[in-house]
Amino acid sequence: MKIVLIKSLDVSDSLFIKVSKLAASYFNKFEIVNFNSAQEFHLESYDAQKYFDVCLENRVNNHLSNSDFVFLLTSRKNNQDYISWTDETLRNYFIQVSEWDSFLFSKKIDIEYPISYEIIACILRSLMFDKNLEIKENAHVFPKGCIMDYCDDKSQMGLKLRTADICFDCGERIKNKKVSPLIIGQALNGLEQIRSKVLYKNTQELTYELSRISIRLAYNQKLKFVDFKNEPIKLGVIETAIYCLYLNHPEGIPVIDLSLFKEEFFHIYGLLKGETDRKTLNERFLNNLLSKNFDTRVSNIKKYFDNVVGTRLSEYYIVQNLGNSNYGIKLNRNLVLIE
Repeated sequence: MKIVLIKSLDVSDSLFIKVSKLAASYFNKFEIVNFNSAQEFHLESYDAQKYFDVCLENRVNNHLSNSDFVFLLTSRKNNQDYISWTDETLRNYFIQVSEWDSFLFSKKIDIEYPISYEIIACILRSLMFDKNLEIKENAHVFPKGCIMDYCDDKSQMGLKLRTADICFDCGERIKNKKVSPLIIGQALNGLEQIRSKVLYKNTQELTYELSRISIRLAYNQKLKFVDFKNEPIKLGVIETAIYCLYLNHPEGIPVIDLSLFKEEFFHIYGLLKGETDRKTLNERFLNNLLSKNFDTRVSNIKKYFDNVVGTRLSEYYIVQNLGNSNYGIKLNRNLVLIE
């Protein structure tokens, strides 16, 4: 059984080679055949059937069996506006390789990964159903992050890639069809590799969205979001002092060891408030870091960042439990500027 990849002239050689290599890395059960050099063509029509005709012609010219899969990669859209689709045989496919930047949540995702995802998903669908009409009838109108999500709104493709999953009902269908466990295992492994790559890229992109924070420890000073037009971080003095204390310790501070950081807190709070009386400083420390008020202060910090930068980015700014009651801030300290 083979997976045959062909392309139209509007698809670059470099992308075609990348997709071919990924497909080969996911499926050693199949023979991956790349007909890039043997046959290239230009597609003039948006008619999906024309795409299948190209697959059929290639199938005949290369003496392929009925069980072999043929995938045509093209940059052109089709009259059904599908990202990928198949003919009645469930063995001839086209995949649109253009416009993925507008479909996905991240412009940093290398498009060979979503294209390879489509190849895997198409193969699994062909093994789950007997007709392409059945694929339409069983597609999930409401997305579940499953290979059978319809994704009428193509921005939902991002969910499929982030989860790269097969829902329970679709999993039961695969079992009932008695699909080869080896093929399923390789397909699931491929989906997981794609998911991991996409999530890594998404996390990497977040670091570029995060603003640097500038700190100036002086009377009545505020922290600022450097890359958000120097927007002040409007925390109270106590919260600001606690925040600066944790920024000073990327490794985090165990709750049980907070008393060891009393002098450091005195110094920070004293600079921000202009306070020098040690009795007053000690009261502030005891009442806000070594009491239940600590949870309130941490909660106030979280609410502020949630409201200002949203919950997705606030995860990197807030004071939180890093594990084993060790509290800290996840923000990369390369993004912290101390004046």
